[in-house]
Amino acid sequence: MLASVDAPWPASPVIEPKWDGVRTIITLRADGTVALRSRNGKDVTAAYPELHVRPTSMDGRDGVFDGEVIAVDEAGRCSFQLLQRRMNVINPSAATRRATPVYFVVFDVLWLDDADTASAPLAHRRALLEELIPAPVHAWQLTNRFNGPVTDELLEMAREAGLEGLILKGDGSYRPGMRTKNWVKVKFRRSRLVVVGGRATDSSSLAVGVFHDGGLRYLGQVGIAMPRSQADQLDAFLLTIRQPNSPFVDLDPKAAVAFVEPHVVVEVSYLEVTHAGTLRQPILDSVRPDIRADTVVADEELLAVLSNRTGPIKMRANQRL
Repeated sequence: MLASVDAPWPASPVIEPKWDGVRTIITLRADGTVALRSRNGKDVTAAYPELHVRPTSMDGRDGVFDGEVIAVDEAGRCSFQLLQRRMNVINPSAATRRATPVYFVVFDVLWLDDADTASAPLAHRRALLEELIPAPVHAWQLTNRFNGPVTDELLEMAREAGLEGLILKGDGSYRPGMRTKNWVKVKFRRSRLVVVGGRATDSSSLAVGVFHDGGLRYLGQVGIAMPRSQADQLDAFLLTIRQPNSPFVDLDPKAAVAFVEPHVVVEVSYLEVTHAGTLRQPILDSVRPDIRADTVVADEELLAVLSNRTGPIKMRANQRL
């Protein structure tokens, strides 16, 4: 179940932190086996062995839990950049696990023993979780939450705590795979997932877009702000998926871009969407191998400007940030 953005807030919402990690479903079986799957259905069981140690309350029981795999920095703040050190490491060594430990922050239970709990109200599911995980155990912990109202003071406190945002949840059932207005994301900065369609020929930025109406729509050039080692790794992979033709349906094909197959998803932060439908002052925050490119589609913020486009967009110098 996914949260909406810019939707009306639920009445009297339950408020939870928006964790800057990787959404993960963990299935615990009574026979002691464990399975982890990412948001796009990828099996990541071998990537996070510390999460295989279940809460003792789940010994001999079946359960399916929704939550976020996170890493924290020295200040105790959630850090996606740290988590990237673990995301593509299969069977990490003990040294790697010590250097970058991960945790599972649980916020929902979808199945327990022989009962489908997803259809139960949110308040009931939370009560079950509080019984199962009354305190942090091993690498598992229950997400913090409190009841509204959402005040300016609350938002400021959350910002100062270094949270990426808040999730406001209305009481109701859990709808697997659905994006619902019963859960609403409140972000403290604008961010979005985009698909890489190429790199500027002078290597200054990435050309990115989202899928809409059967094609990849151009959103501009994104400056690269990441450690050199990660930038080099991204460069090396992009070289393996080069293609002669533009994957964008609305970018001037003569643009100074080395085009690539649109497989790589990145998360960017930005100020706003311009009238031309490009992102203003976007910065690359992270590479997201856990997200399938074909799921990155235009949302309400983009639909109006994209529908008004006529003809190909020329890549201007001030788009290359």
